[in-house]
Amino acid sequence: MKKMQLTPMMPRRKSRAIRVGDLWMGGGHPILVQSMITEETFHIDACVEQIIALHQAGCELVRVTTPTLREAECLEEIRARVIEKYRPVPLTADVHHQGTGIAVEAAKWVDEVRVNPGLFVFRKAQNKEEWTEAEHAAERPCAAKGQRQQGRDRGEALMRPAFGGAVAARRDEKNRRRIRRDRGRGLRRRWRDPPCG
Repeated sequence: MKKMQLTPMMPRRKSRAIRVGDLWMGGGHPILVQSMITEETFHIDACVEQIIALHQAGCELVRVTTPTLREAECLEEIRARVIEKYRPVPLTADVHHQGTGIAVEAAKWVDEVRVNPGLFVFRKAQNKEEWTEAEHAAERPCAAKGQRQQGRDRGEALMRPAFGGAVAARRDEKNRRRIRRDRGRGLRRRWRDPPCG
């Protein structure tokens, strides 16, 4: 494949050279032509056809999106079929969400894993904690009495059972977040309202 020679309009910033499959990227190496397939990753046959078509059109590095673990597992079959039908093509897995599990699985089957740090998040903790009866009793010694406590929810006093320890800290933090969120929505609503008169 013939390389296209372009005169740079801006000076390139210095970067470290890395190897992606049989290609080199960064450093003083030429800029790679890369593109991304548009097909859902679990449609394996369609992905293989798009990868081959992109490579034949001059794309040197093909990116495949892998938003879930199921799609990361499909990369093994995609890689095998591309080699079987055509030849080895350097592949990059685009990983955006749900932490390192997808990236680790994708790294087994592709030449490079591309991580978008702005969207790359670890799995959020679910509010599905299991507590034993003994833990409940230890955390809320006064719950049966239903003592009146002063709530910080918009200045109102609320009737809540008395909780202690970690449960109280989680509840208070949750209320503070909700109040901040609700106050922000109220301000946005007021600014959106048309002026009267």
